[in-house]
Amino acid sequence: MKITNVRTLLMDASYMYFNIDYLFVLIETNEGIAGLGEATNWPGCPMVDKAIQEMKPFLIGRDPMEIESLVQALARRFHYIGIAGVAPTAISGIEIALWDLMGKKLGVPVYQLLGGRCQPRVKTYANYWAPSLPADTKLEEWSEAALEMVRAGYDALKFTPIPFPGRGEMNRTISWSEIRKGVKRVAAVREAVGEDVELYIELAGKFDVPTAIEIGRALEPYRIGFIEEPIPPEDPHAMADVRRKVGIPVAGGERVYGRHGFRPFLEAHAFDIIQPDVMRTGGLFETRKIAALAETYYIPVAPHNAGGPVGTIATLHVAMATPNFEILEFRVGDVPWRDTVIKPAIKIENGIMQIPPGPGLGIELIEAEARKHPHVPVEPKGLM
Repeated sequence: MKITNVRTLLMDASYMYFNIDYLFVLIETNEGIAGLGEATNWPGCPMVDKAIQEMKPFLIGRDPMEIESLVQALARRFHYIGIAGVAPTAISGIEIALWDLMGKKLGVPVYQLLGGRCQPRVKTYANYWAPSLPADTKLEEWSEAALEMVRAGYDALKFTPIPFPGRGEMNRTISWSEIRKGVKRVAAVREAVGEDVELYIELAGKFDVPTAIEIGRALEPYRIGFIEEPIPPEDPHAMADVRRKVGIPVAGGERVYGRHGFRPFLEAHAFDIIQPDVMRTGGLFETRKIAALAETYYIPVAPHNAGGPVGTIATLHVAMATPNFEILEFRVGDVPWRDTVIKPAIKIENGIMQIPPGPGLGIELIEAEARKHPHVPVEPKGLM
């Protein structure tokens, strides 16, 4: 079997204040079998798309079953565009499609190829369910939105109650008054959902060390499962400083690439939970390697999953085959056409994501539906 073509499909997935795309990858072969992947890294999918086109000539005519060899060759050839995540994301999308192709060729699901089932089920947490942050948003709105998710079957929720530094401001701090408002939102949600629902707090790498510590300490009374990216992810020792001084687990890793990127964070004991992104860090096998490295430190894995439906199912397969997997992110607030572009659609019952039947990833892309939502160019509104 030989690769005969590599195609991409860029689909608009903009909603709320996000101007983003989902980037799907299709690898075709001379045997008529095609593999499906996703290379979403927003913003910037058009740049990733261009990178995949640059990589395409190095794939044509190659054996798609030689996944590790192909990934290694691409990573070494395109290493100069790896810093911003463009090359790793492009390679991730290609790699996912190759695993899907292999699974279809052999007639087995991808998680079996990664070592077989380790998890009896894959639990998810709901993200992007909470109200936005205008000053006039009532605490009752936060409570009711959280209860709606609990009624839908989720017993773990992530949200962003703390406002980020204002647009145009160059520092990474906010006032105690703003922190207090955020803490009140957390208190309202905790009171509404009770003690048995897990709450995770997104900080998105927006703060400096002292502000992150102040926020973390203010949240300690509310049994928070983790604070995510309390500071930017470049310095493992700074992240470890926050972790040592806050009585809440610290999670991160969505902007860390590959096992080499995660190693210094693990060595510095900077994270309690790691969050590699299958579509950004190098693909399914690289994520599995990262998880194995974390396992040597007894660190659980809660994959970052803020991309489209193909990436979500790919991440589900990795979770199934990972012994130290903990929980999977799921965006309940998304474009309404997300679940119309794959079959079968993503299925979650009582917070548990169901593995689709069939070989490979177990899904197919409905290209005609995806093409109904073409890429929308970003309108520049300033950098901050």
